[in-house]
Amino acid sequence: MLKGIDISKWNNWQERFKDYDFIMIRAMGTGGKDSKLDSHFNALAGNTSGRPLPDKCYGFYCFPDVTKSAIDEADEFLSYVGHHAGHAMFALDWEGSALSGGVNWALAWLNRVYERTGVKALIYGSASELSQAKYKVIHDNDYGLWVAHWTNASSPNAGHWGSYWAIWQYTSNNGTLDENWFNGSADAWHKFCNPGESSTVKPSQPVESKTYYTVQSGDNLTKIAKKFNTTVNAIVALNPGKITDPDYIQTGWYIRVL
Repeated sequence: MLKGIDISKWNNWQERFKDYDFIMIRAMGTGGKDSKLDSHFNALAGNTSGRPLPDKCYGFYCFPDVTKSAIDEADEFLSYVGHHAGHAMFALDWEGSALSGGVNWALAWLNRVYERTGVKALIYGSASELSQAKYKVIHDNDYGLWVAHWTNASSPNAGHWGSYWAIWQYTSNNGTLDENWFNGSADAWHKFCNPGESSTVKPSQPVESKTYYTVQSGDNLTKIAKKFNTTVNAIVALNPGKITDPDYIQTGWYIRVL
C-alpha cells in the first residue's frame, strides 16, 4: 500500500511531502477554485508549468456547491484540472453541506466527469454515510471509494465496496494533515487515473475496461447499439436490473454499453 495525505488551502505541507507516496489536492471548494491549488501543485511539481506529472502519484478533489447544478460544478472543476486526466486521480468530496444535494446530485457530478474525461472519479465520505443503502447506486455505477474511517482497525468499513476500497483516510491526528492509505501499488494508482479504467476493482487485481453512456432524448437501444458497434442484447446483458425491457429506456439513465 501507499501512504499519502490530502490537503487544501488550510494546509502547509511542502517540507513534509518527502514522507509520503501520494497527495490529493483540493481543486475546488464552495467558493470556487481553492486559493492554494496552484501553489500546492507547483510545489509538488518543482516548477510552475502546470503540466501533468507522469512520474508522481497525485490527484485532485472537489468540495461542491450543491446549490448549483452538478454539471456546472463538474465543468468548473475540470476547467482547473481536467488537463491532468490520464495522470491524476479525481474525487468528489461528499460531506457536510454537500450531503443536502442528495445521491443523484453526486452521481450526476461523477457521470459528468466520466463523460468528459473517460476517468472514473472516486467518491469521498465517511464510512457511516457512504455505507447507507442509498449509496449502492454509486457503487453499482462503477465509482470507487475514498472512505474516511478514523480507526485503529486493520481495514476500514467500506460498506458496499467491501475490500475493494481505493483510499482509506485513517486519521486526522497528524498535526493539520489527514493521512491516508491507498489500496495498491504505484502502478495500480496510475490505472485509476487512466481513461476507460474501472475505479471499483481492487487495485491489486486486473482492471477491466468498461464504457458507459448517458441516455439522451430520442435514444433507443438500437440507436445506441449502432453508435457503439454492439448489439441490443449485449447492452441488456450488461445492465441487469436496470434494463428489463429492451423497448424501454429513460432519458438520463447511465448505462454500460461495452
